[in-house]
Amino acid sequence: MNFDDPGVGPVVVEADGSTNTATPASYTSSSDWDGVAANVSPSVVSIDVASEQGAGAGSGVIWNDEGHVVTNAHVIAGATEVAITLADGRTYAAAVTGEDESTDLAVLQITDPPADLRPIETNDGTDIAVGAPVMAIGNPLGLSGTVTTGIVSALDRPVSTQSASANSATVTNAIQTSAAINPGNSGGALVNNDGELIGINSAIASLSDGSSQSGSIGIGFAIPMRSVDSIVDQLIETGTAEHAFLESVSTTPARRLTVPPSPALASPRLSPALPRSRSACRRVT
Repeated sequence: MNFDDPGVGPVVVEADGSTNTATPASYTSSSDWDGVAANVSPSVVSIDVASEQGAGAGSGVIWNDEGHVVTNAHVIAGATEVAITLADGRTYAAAVTGEDESTDLAVLQITDPPADLRPIETNDGTDIAVGAPVMAIGNPLGLSGTVTTGIVSALDRPVSTQSASANSATVTNAIQTSAAINPGNSGGALVNNDGELIGINSAIASLSDGSSQSGSIGIGFAIPMRSVDSIVDQLIETGTAEHAFLESVSTTPARRLTVPPSPALASPRLSPALPRSRSACRRVT
């Protein structure tokens, strides 16, 4: 090819007028989280507790218009005084209706409840799937009305923590979520993108080995509604909850069985998402 020859030039291809436009891949959430927060926040309360061990704080959800509030048993453990603050700032005294350490659930009764309470809408949880979007609402570190979002990370996750009185273990087939749950979120709401309660936030996993509890590492746990519904109804009616269990009877002498600790259970540490003060919280394993 002779570039000095004026007859030689670039090849021009006539376009046919059509254009091909690439559309970048994107994901748009279908959740109206600002609407969900606006609708659900009035149904979530802050709980302040005084006990012989000091002051504590947690969260709760308004269960009915009679003034019953659902929270965690470890939030009100040993309480001598309980105060409930609504989303609009009004504060009321409350009494413990009943508590069940084995499921870490408790019910409070607001003294002289107002007529404009907003009971939370519930979902039985049968349609909850891994990957579904969720929102946690509560009172972390005294910051009432805090909302965080994430997804359902796993279902029926076996979670074991020590009960508030240290007399028994609390075992929950929990909803695991990536929504940030921090000390003070205990007893608060985990809702779906329709604003329906699917679980009561209860515990977080922590990698810290120190005496003070760290914040969220993206692994939180909530008590699912299939447990909440059954226990709460019993606590409201009788103040206690009954549980089915299996008992075996052997005619031969029992032998001592020693089980070595499993390294798989050593980490992470599980902690109730509850501060025992504004700057610190209680740790259990």
